[in-house]
Amino acid sequence: MWLSILNGYAPCDSIKSETAKLSFYSALSKAKKKLDETPKFKTIVLGDFNATISTQSKESGVWDAVLGHNNSDRMDTTGNGERLLAWCLKAKMKIVNTIYRTKRIHRETWFNSIIKRWKRIDYICTSGWVLKFLRSCRVYTEPSKLFDTDHRLLVMNILFPTSKRSVKLSLLKGGYKEPK
Repeated sequence: MWLSILNGYAPCDSIKSETAKLSFYSALSKAKKKLDETPKFKTIVLGDFNATISTQSKESGVWDAVLGHNNSDRMDTTGNGERLLAWCLKAKMKIVNTIYRTKRIHRETWFNSIIKRWKRIDYICTSGWVLKFLRSCRVYTEPSKLFDTDHRLLVMNILFPTSKRSVKLSLLKGGYKEPK
């Protein structure tokens, strides 16, 4: 098993150029498609997607294959949020930091200095095989205080099996189950 990590930084919603946004998701799709050609590669896509995804997006039911139950942003879904959701659905990826129930302080990744509020704009996405071994995903506030940054540290914990036997046992036990 090979783990591939794609890290991206999407253009902001405030950028008027639709071409730049399309170009970003096109390059991301191309990179993921290249990795998917080799089944050994298990892909994790993460980064600053400058996307806000609202509670209404989850409640609509359209994005159930992409979002977990912990998507409760009080802001409206932005254009970048729609793009990220559409890309994840097409790429068969799930947004990991919407899966685990956490306190709001452990969800929000970026401070918007204009409106003086924290938002979730950084995401980790992965597919079925990796999801089976996830243990948690949340934001940590303390490490960010050490640096002059308006972002918080987002951490995903994975417990990969150490042998083929433990992979089989994990899969027999049902592997990943979305928390209730």
